[in-house]
Amino acid sequence: MDSALLVLRLALAAVFAIAAIGKITDRPGSEKAFAEFGLPEITIRPMAYFLPVLELCIAIALVFVEVSWFAALAGSTLFLVFTLGMLYQMARGNAPDCHCFGQIHSQPVSILTVLRNVVLL
Repeated sequence: MDSALLVLRLALAAVFAIAAIGKITDRPGSEKAFAEFGLPEITIRPMAYFLPVLELCIAIALVFVEVSWFAALAGSTLFLVFTLGMLYQMARGNAPDCHCFGQIHSQPVSILTVLRNVVLL
């Protein structure tokens, strides 16, 4: 059981680290995605800086068993917020670019994006 949990923690840490690096290397793309998701203009630039730092902190914390529970809660909260935002946009007939992994991988929000988040959640 401990080995399975370690593998899951490391896999999730990799997901968060890749997402953070992708966003850090493409801040303008992240800002554009936040704007397309309807965030208030004043929050777009700070979020483009804050989100990848938070994702990187979650990735690092998932590696250490002593704090992995808190990292899992933070990561789950992020996945839930992202998924609800996607569902909201889809319900309005929008398909903004999720920019989930920055310039590494970016695609319009779809049911597949939502399902991926649900699986990761």
